[in-house]
Amino acid sequence: MEEKERIDNVIAEFEKKAIGIATNFADSDYEKYESARNDLLSEPLLHPIIPDWIIKYRWGGRFRSFMQQMSGQYAPRRKFIWDSIHELRQFVEKGEGQPVSLSFDEIKHAIKTASLEGLWKKIHSRRDKDPEGAITASKTMLESTMKYILDELGEEYSEKEDMLDLYKKVSQKLNLSPGNHHEKIFKQILQGVSSVVVGFSSLRNKYGDAHGKGKLYVGPDKRHADLAVNLSGTICTFLIETFRVRSEKTIKSNK
Repeated sequence: MEEKERIDNVIAEFEKKAIGIATNFADSDYEKYESARNDLLSEPLLHPIIPDWIIKYRWGGRFRSFMQQMSGQYAPRRKFIWDSIHELRQFVEKGEGQPVSLSFDEIKHAIKTASLEGLWKKIHSRRDKDPEGAITASKTMLESTMKYILDELGEEYSEKEDMLDLYKKVSQKLNLSPGNHHEKIFKQILQGVSSVVVGFSSLRNKYGDAHGKGKLYVGPDKRHADLAVNLSGTICTFLIETFRVRSEKTIKSNK
């Protein structure tokens, strides 16, 4: 069985159980709904686009109450579920998984903010039809990750500080400054990360949707948006993982 077919079967099973509870079908079983939901959430490919209600309503009884409050009729409940599931199926069919081989779910769960999850969904929804919006959202996601790390470290920053200012503070705290490393290869890599951050600000200022454009302006293509998404996602992962490792070492040394 191909991967897409396997995941589609997982989606179909959850859809069946959710509709069963929403419309009081004979096979309306809370435990089966909860099991199907767990199977759905165990698919990393689907994490960026899992609807909030699936995450929120872990227990079958609470999901049924949610459906009852939403509508007194079965048809609107079925449509609500069908519409959500249709988005998941399209996502899998188009192969719109994570753009690089990183676990964004790790970032999302580490930061635990709905805003970051919303940004990730926005990035994917905009990549094809709105590359400017995807570039802006990618930069915002990177800024949010840096601010999260600084917040966790108890470091102050002002809202006037730009992304480069934030990165300087983060890199100092995480020992990522090129000057702190003697190995040439690591110095080059870390200098490259710093250059990417600088370039990212310029990319967003030129191609993002946050500023007005003149009549001679030529917008970015999808490949430019993909570049921004990949760079942002990769650096976010690197910063989060570095922060985690250093936090774990600190905890062990204090025991």
